[in-house]
Amino acid sequence: ITGYSWLSEAVTYQTIKTKSGQARLNVIEVEAWNKNLEGRYFDLKGRGPKNENEALVNSVALQRLGATIGGEVKLLDLGRTLTIVGTIEDSTATTAMSEVFVQPGAITSKTFEQVQTSYYAVGDKPISWQQIMELNKLGIGVLSKAVILDPPTKSDVPYYSAGGFDNSNSFVNVLRVLVLLPILLMP
Repeated sequence: ITGYSWLSEAVTYQTIKTKSGQARLNVIEVEAWNKNLEGRYFDLKGRGPKNENEALVNSVALQRLGATIGGEVKLLDLGRTLTIVGTIEDSTATTAMSEVFVQPGAITSKTFEQVQTSYYAVGDKPISWQQIMELNKLGIGVLSKAVILDPPTKSDVPYYSAGGFDNSNSFVNVLRVLVLLPILLMP
């Protein structure tokens, strides 16, 4: 797709020194402080990392590390120490999930771990349903705010036109549970 800049998000896990010992925590390489990701990431306090030796953490991680802004995150696997320059929250994280945020490439460029990477297309024009269908044919999953806010008709969605089931009827879902649960529980 042309006409967009791309922001990457790679998730890895590192053993990190905590106030009570050590734990394996999510380390996310993403410009979480980028204004284009506002909403996905929110409540920035402090500033974004300026180099690979700085990090943001969420409030849960800050407590778990027993640290403050200006404190340290010790990456035991890599023998590195990062300076905490702020906090930020992740809209997809649970309330118990500790997360560390660093610049793209700050960790994965130093390891050979396999990571899950997502990309955000940033531009003035929204990604259309037609573009999503073209990318899906290439095996690329796409989530578009414009399509979520103005979804295509069911007849334009290949899943439904091929006979896919619509889960939007909660009465049907309750009925399905009432009918299938006894069958599943039978010896």
